[in-house]
Amino acid sequence: MGCGQTATPDAQEPGKGAASLVAHMNQALSGQLSRVTVTLTAEDAPTRTVALTLSGGAWSGTMFNIPSEPSFENTAPCIDSLVASSSTVRPGGTIALHATAHDPDVGDTLSYSWSSAAGSFSSAGSAGTVWTAPQVEGPVTLTLTVMDSRGAFATASITLTVLPANGAGQGAATFTVSFNFSPSVQNVASSLSPIRLGQSTTVTASASDADGDALSYAWSASCEGAWTNPNSREASFAPSAVPPGESCGNCALTVTVTDGKGGVNTGTLRLCVQGPDDDVPAFPPHIVQTYQSAQSVQGGSPVTLRIIAEDGDGGALTFSWSVAHGSLAAPSNSYTSSEAVWTAPLCAPSPAAVFITATVTNALGFSASHRFSVTVVSAPDCDEQEEPQPPGSTWKFTGSMITPRYDHQAVLLPSGKVLVTAGDHSTAGWLDTAEVYDPASGTWTPAGRMKASREASYTLTVLPSGDELLDDGHGRAARVVVPRLVDGPQPDPPAGRKVAGLLRSRAGHEHHRRCIQLHPELAYRDETVLWEDPGDGGL
Repeated sequence: MGCGQTATPDAQEPGKGAASLVAHMNQALSGQLSRVTVTLTAEDAPTRTVALTLSGGAWSGTMFNIPSEPSFENTAPCIDSLVASSSTVRPGGTIALHATAHDPDVGDTLSYSWSSAAGSFSSAGSAGTVWTAPQVEGPVTLTLTVMDSRGAFATASITLTVLPANGAGQGAATFTVSFNFSPSVQNVASSLSPIRLGQSTTVTASASDADGDALSYAWSASCEGAWTNPNSREASFAPSAVPPGESCGNCALTVTVTDGKGGVNTGTLRLCVQGPDDDVPAFPPHIVQTYQSAQSVQGGSPVTLRIIAEDGDGGALTFSWSVAHGSLAAPSNSYTSSEAVWTAPLCAPSPAAVFITATVTNALGFSASHRFSVTVVSAPDCDEQEEPQPPGSTWKFTGSMITPRYDHQAVLLPSGKVLVTAGDHSTAGWLDTAEVYDPASGTWTPAGRMKASREASYTLTVLPSGDELLDDGHGRAARVVVPRLVDGPQPDPPAGRKVAGLLRSRAGHEHHRRCIQLHPELAYRDETVLWEDPGDGGL
């Protein structure tokens, strides 16, 4: 090729990704060349010029670096589980096998291969297979090989035991499995509540065990105090300090019952621990029994009357008797009873029934009363002048009640007004309304409604605080009512709060009710007495 001519390369492919370029030049020696450049032009490729370097008498250079292929990466599969239906088998018996595996590389497929030194597989290339034991006893190791599609693998082995064919090495045993039931605590009771400092209460646990196991007891308290027999079913506890906070339920007495076999149960009773000076509830006396020798007598005849009572606080009782007609002999009193003899008047009062009232009062000033009724028969009507009258005594009409009623209850309030509650209406039945009579104006005003209507046997008592204690005529329920004796609309129902129920349900009992009179100034001036007509509600 002449100087200045374009060289025609002979392209060869000595290897993948490589190319050689050979150029021949006439009348030129290698020592006469000082610089060689190669320019490559090709369609759809940029023109590239490379200056060659002389090394070992040959000019060479790199025009392009051909990228290498990606490196090899693979992850061995993972065997997740291998489960056998049994660990032992008789000669010739079978055991089911199942394996699960996965490959972290997406796209790889897995193959399974089971192998063992003895015995045979129903399907050695499956994840699940059945292995048949050989006829020779002894341990046999089974191996599972899991391989992915690129040659990586994982193995897992399990050793099974082939038992003797004649049953040697076997035994028999009887196992007894029983269940132990924990004890059951049905009740925890106390002989005293609330407990005052210096007092002791006896607590009793009622517990049983369904298995009939002997039970053990251990008592503990959440408040300070001393135990007697704390490891018996019945123990005594004496508090030594009043716990802080609310006094109701401030000390928890807990019994832990065990059966000796691991069964445990507990029972807890929360009691009230109080100091010696803490306020305690006060209860009026309770009339237990009454007796009268006759329901009706002739004029001048005697009737024996008796009342037996008890005090809820255990205090002393005093008795008093009163009657408007006839005469009462001096009563005979004991600690809990009083007996009096009443002699009927010679003439019959109008109406013929005479009421004798017995009142019992405790040391706290609370009272209860019972009214005996005796009818005087076969006697002439009394002349008005036969019964001595206070000077200037007269009767006056006053305003009628808003709602007529009978079998109601009335009390004289500390303000001098009269509160009338409940009662029976001829058409409306038992009422739940109340009214207040003002002797200064001679008028009645509504006093709101009670929580429920009350029947004839309920009672109403004015407490020293001015509130009224109202209890159920046939049950144990009781309420303390704060009377709203103000002008204008009354709340419906009036304010009140529940108090502790009676110890026993009862009917036909009474509380002490003060004599219902007009304002004290009027009473002392002219002895004017307010009288209620239960038929029409007038006074």
